[in-house]
Amino acid sequence: MPQTSFQKHFQADPLAVSVAPGRVNLIGEHTDYNEGFVLPMNVERATRVAFRRRSDRRVRAFSEHAREMVEFVIGEVPASLPGWARYVANVAAVLAERKFPVGGLDATIASTVPVGGGLSSSASLEASMAAALLASADGAGRRSLDELLAAGGNRTRADLAMACQAAEHRVGALCGIMDQYVVLHGTEGHALLIDCRSLETKSVPLDG
Repeated sequence: MPQTSFQKHFQADPLAVSVAPGRVNLIGEHTDYNEGFVLPMNVERATRVAFRRRSDRRVRAFSEHAREMVEFVIGEVPASLPGWARYVANVAAVLAERKFPVGGLDATIASTVPVGGGLSSSASLEASMAAALLASADGAGRRSLDELLAAGGNRTRADLAMACQAAEHRVGALCGIMDQYVVLHGTEGHALLIDCRSLETKSVPLDG
């Protein structure tokens, strides 16, 4: 559990834990970046980030998967960062550039979404880390994501999804919007029909 890992690596309790699921796609492979329709759904596997706020603009993050700690300043993406941490640093940088309120944090990252397994582990990592950064700036720790976005300038989950997509592009993966969008908009028991031209969505019950 990320809470236990956090206590081990930072000798303190975390403020909160942010969670974002992986996804599978039912219809529409490779059509999201061609302005088509896709029908993805979230899965029960997820990335969890246990975190506490810092008083500066630094991020210290430990990955349970990679078994390593990184440290950087928000807005910087050092060339020395390993692959997984480039996603984290680019999310922080893009959010800051787009004037989302983000704060420094200590964090541990644990995920049950298999890396390279086709379940969008990268979007799951991006969304869970983005939520932690927003919460660290807010300081409340227990606000919902929608409350954090509203407090940070009436932003939406769509705004956050596009910021996470931009971060992934900077890493070098020129993905469409599907992964980040369903990770942040999906609901239990439903698939999400996305029109990738307009980003209009419709929840589709899985029980018929």
